[in-house]
Amino acid sequence: MKRTLGEGYVESLRTIYPNVPEAADYVMYWWHRAAAMVEDGGTRRFGLITTNSITQSFNRRVVERNLDVGQLGLAFAIPDHPWTDSETGAAVRIAMTVGETPAHEGRVAVVLNETACDDGSVEVVLGQHSGAIHADLRAGTDVLAAKPLQANSGIAFTRDVSARPGIRPSA
Repeated sequence: MKRTLGEGYVESLRTIYPNVPEAADYVMYWWHRAAAMVEDGGTRRFGLITTNSITQSFNRRVVERNLDVGQLGLAFAIPDHPWTDSETGAAVRIAMTVGETPAHEGRVAVVLNETACDDGSVEVVLGQHSGAIHADLRAGTDVLAAKPLQANSGIAFTRDVSARPGIRPSA
């Protein structure tokens, strides 16, 4: 970011938004700002298009913090969608999120099938899940909140079986 935006701008941004991790993408500062506006009552809803890296840990922390703070919820999300630009030849993966207050049950659209078209565009077939949308942009059980069971302390453990010859971890 410093190379593109300049050191002074980036340092100012990080000073103003200390809760945004330094490793986060530039768009996550805007995501945080939009979420704060909803939390402060300045607006009821926001929608942003980001790269699909929003679900990676360094960007996901921004979403987690804003969802954990108060009334903000995700009303809609698409975690991984193709974005093509036939004029420039760009072909990237994006995510779309809609945050709102008060938090309600949301919808997550997932790409089921992609078909490349002759004009360079992509035809997309979406499926849908409903429920509380979590920071990893999935609906349903919050697997990110899973913790070890204390009842299993001393009787069960996790071992990395991928290091043993001939054993592959299941997907």
